[in-house]
Amino acid sequence: MMIRQSAHTRMRRGQTAIEFAALIVILIAAVVTMQVYVKRGIMGRARQTADSLGEQFDPKAYKAGFEEREFSDTVTVSEFKKDQLVCKDKAGTLVKCNVVETTTTINQEMTTKAGAEEVGPLKDNVWQ
Repeated sequence: MMIRQSAHTRMRRGQTAIEFAALIVILIAAVVTMQVYVKRGIMGRARQTADSLGEQFDPKAYKAGFEEREFSDTVTVSEFKKDQLVCKDKAGTLVKCNVVETTTTINQEMTTKAGAEEVGPLKDNVWQ
């Protein structure tokens, strides 16, 4: 009876070791698999940062021609009103003052910009 328990105990220990090894293999596989996604995330963030800086170009190879047009439909009305307010003159005496009221109404305002630009590649030693 003692031999059976001993064999059973050894089998149980062996099974535990195999389960532990399988768990380690699964964890390593998960880490390796996640490494790809983490690396893609880091590279995507680096790309996004580089794109936000804009493209690098040679200022000597830059050509541009733009035309900007502005249009405004504005109405301005000024009205002169004589002896409208009571004011103080330089001596401090109360006198009647004239008033000019101006009203400006902007009905429509538009700006358009059209043209093209050509950018050459960045060459070595541009900034020297």
